Amino acid sequence: LCNFVGSLVRLFCPAALCRFQQALHSERSMNLAIECTEWFVMLTAVVMGLSHVLYPRDWGAAFGRLHELGRTGAFINGGLSLVLGSLITIGHPVLSGPGIVVTFLGWSQIAKGALCLLLPDRALTSIARGSTGRGFRIVGCALLVLSAWTGYCLYLG
Repeated sequence: LCNFVGSLVRLFCPAALCRFQQALHSERSMNLAIECTEWFVMLTAVVMGLSHVLYPRDWGAAFGRLHELGRTGAFINGGLSLVLGSLITIGHPVLSGPGIVVTFLGWSQIAKGALCLLLPDRALTSIARGSTGRGFRIVGCALLVLSAWTGYCLYLG
Protein backbone atom coordinates (compact mmCIF):
# COMPACT_ATOMS: atom_id res chain seq x y z
CA LEU A 1 0.00 0.00 0.00
CA CYS A 2 2.80 2.42 0.86
CA ASN A 3 4.50 1.72 -2.49
CA PHE A 4 1.22 2.29 -4.33
CA VAL A 5 0.61 5.61 -2.54
CA GLY A 6 4.23 6.58 -3.12
CA SER A 7 3.88 5.84 -6.84
CA LEU A 8 0.75 7.99 -7.09
CA VAL A 9 2.38 10.84 -5.24
CA ARG A 10 5.54 10.63 -7.36
CA LEU A 11 3.43 10.64 -10.51
CA PHE A 12 1.21 13.58 -9.58
CA CYS A 13 3.23 15.61 -7.10
CA PRO A 14 6.99 14.98 -6.90
CA ALA A 15 7.57 18.02 -4.66
CA ALA A 16 5.06 16.70 -2.11
CA LEU A 17 6.84 13.34 -2.05
CA CYS A 18 10.13 15.06 -1.39
CA ARG A 19 8.60 16.95 1.60
CA PHE A 20 6.94 13.73 2.82
CA GLN A 21 10.21 11.80 2.63
CA GLN A 22 12.03 14.57 4.49
CA ALA A 23 9.39 14.59 7.22
CA LEU A 24 9.44 10.79 7.47
CA HIS A 25 13.23 10.75 7.61
CA SER A 26 13.21 13.47 10.25
CA GLU A 27 10.67 11.56 12.39
CA ARG A 28 12.67 8.33 12.05
CA SER A 29 15.86 10.16 12.97
CA MET A 30 14.23 11.69 16.02
CA ASN A 31 12.83 8.34 17.17
CA LEU A 32 16.28 6.79 16.73
CA ALA A 33 17.89 9.62 18.71
CA ILE A 34 15.36 9.17 21.52
CA GLU A 35 15.91 5.40 21.62
CA CYS A 36 19.71 5.76 21.57
CA THR A 37 19.56 8.32 24.37
CA GLU A 38 17.36 6.02 26.46
CA TRP A 39 19.84 3.15 25.97
CA PHE A 40 22.71 5.48 26.92
CA VAL A 41 20.92 6.61 30.09
CA MET A 42 19.87 3.08 31.03
CA LEU A 43 23.35 1.59 30.67
CA THR A 44 25.13 4.53 32.27
CA ALA A 45 22.69 4.68 35.19
CA VAL A 46 23.00 0.98 35.99
CA VAL A 47 26.83 1.07 36.03
CA MET A 48 27.00 4.37 37.95
CA GLY A 49 24.27 3.18 40.32
CA LEU A 50 26.07 -0.05 41.13
CA SER A 51 29.34 1.83 41.59
CA HIS A 52 27.69 4.27 44.02
CA VAL A 53 26.11 1.41 46.01
CA LEU A 54 29.29 -0.71 46.11
CA TYR A 55 31.89 2.03 46.68
CA PRO A 56 30.33 4.97 48.55
CA ARG A 57 33.54 5.77 50.45
CA ASP A 58 35.54 5.91 47.24
CA TRP A 59 32.97 8.27 45.72
CA GLY A 60 33.25 10.40 48.84
CA ALA A 61 37.04 10.42 48.44
CA ALA A 62 36.66 11.48 44.79
CA PHE A 63 34.43 14.37 45.82
CA GLY A 64 36.93 15.22 48.55
CA ARG A 65 39.65 15.50 45.90
CA LEU A 66 37.40 17.69 43.76
CA HIS A 67 36.81 19.92 46.79
CA GLU A 68 40.56 20.15 47.44
CA LEU A 69 40.98 21.51 43.92
CA GLY A 70 38.78 24.48 44.81
CA ARG A 71 37.11 26.23 41.90
CA THR A 72 38.94 23.94 39.49
CA GLY A 73 37.10 20.98 41.04
CA ALA A 74 33.80 22.82 40.67
CA PHE A 75 34.62 23.51 37.01
CA ILE A 76 35.47 19.83 36.38
CA ASN A 77 32.25 18.67 38.05
CA GLY A 78 30.25 21.33 36.21
CA GLY A 79 31.75 20.63 32.82
CA LEU A 80 31.04 16.91 33.06
CA SER A 81 27.47 17.57 34.21
CA LEU A 82 26.83 20.14 31.50
CA VAL A 83 28.08 17.87 28.71
CA LEU A 84 26.11 14.87 29.99
CA GLY A 85 22.94 16.93 30.46
CA SER A 86 23.26 18.55 27.05
CA LEU A 87 23.66 15.20 25.29
CA ILE A 88 20.62 13.77 27.08
CA THR A 89 18.47 16.85 26.47
CA ILE A 90 19.37 17.18 22.80
CA GLY A 91 18.77 13.49 22.13
CA HIS A 92 15.61 13.19 24.22
CA PRO A 93 13.17 16.12 23.71
CA VAL A 94 10.23 14.16 25.19
CA LEU A 95 7.89 16.36 27.21
CA SER A 96 5.09 13.91 27.99
CA GLY A 97 4.55 10.35 29.08
CA PRO A 98 6.99 8.20 31.03
CA GLY A 99 9.97 9.39 28.97
CA ILE A 100 9.76 12.84 30.51
CA VAL A 101 11.81 11.47 33.42
CA VAL A 102 14.83 11.06 31.11
CA THR A 103 14.38 14.57 29.73
CA PHE A 104 14.12 15.93 33.28
CA LEU A 105 17.40 14.18 34.14
CA GLY A 106 19.06 15.96 31.22
CA TRP A 107 17.77 19.38 32.25
CA SER A 108 18.73 18.77 35.89
CA GLN A 109 22.29 17.96 34.81
CA ILE A 110 22.39 21.15 32.72
CA ALA A 111 21.24 23.12 35.78
CA LYS A 112 23.88 21.43 37.97
CA GLY A 113 26.56 22.17 35.37
CA ALA A 114 25.50 25.80 35.10
CA LEU A 115 25.54 26.17 38.89
CA CYS A 116 29.04 24.72 39.13
CA LEU A 117 30.40 26.82 36.28
CA LEU A 118 28.70 30.11 37.14
CA LEU A 119 28.69 29.90 40.96
CA PRO A 120 31.72 27.73 41.75
CA ASP A 121 31.95 28.77 45.41
CA ARG A 122 28.34 27.68 45.98
CA ALA A 123 29.05 24.43 44.13
CA LEU A 124 32.01 23.75 46.42
CA THR A 125 29.65 23.72 49.40
CA SER A 126 27.67 20.93 47.76
CA ILE A 127 30.84 19.08 46.75
CA ALA A 128 32.07 19.26 50.36
CA ARG A 129 28.89 17.54 51.54
CA GLY A 130 29.55 14.77 49.03
CA SER A 131 33.07 14.25 50.35
CA THR A 132 31.70 12.58 53.50
CA GLY A 133 30.59 9.57 51.43
CA ARG A 134 27.14 9.57 53.03
CA GLY A 135 24.25 9.52 50.63
CA PHE A 136 26.03 7.79 47.76
CA ARG A 137 24.18 4.53 48.37
CA ILE A 138 20.87 6.42 48.20
CA VAL A 139 21.93 8.12 44.96
CA GLY A 140 23.07 4.74 43.64
CA CYS A 141 19.67 3.20 44.38
CA ALA A 142 17.99 6.16 42.66
CA LEU A 143 20.18 5.60 39.60
CA LEU A 144 19.22 1.91 39.54
CA VAL A 145 15.54 2.88 39.68
CA LEU A 146 16.18 5.36 36.84
CA SER A 147 17.82 2.60 34.83
CA ALA A 148 14.82 0.31 35.35
CA TRP A 149 12.44 3.15 34.43
CA THR A 150 14.38 3.89 31.26
CA GLY A 151 14.30 0.19 30.38
CA TYR A 152 10.52 0.35 30.82
CA CYS A 153 10.40 3.32 28.43
CA LEU A 154 12.39 1.32 25.89
CA TYR A 155 10.03 -1.61 26.35
CA LEU A 156 7.06 0.65 25.64
CA GLY A 157 8.78 1.73 22.44
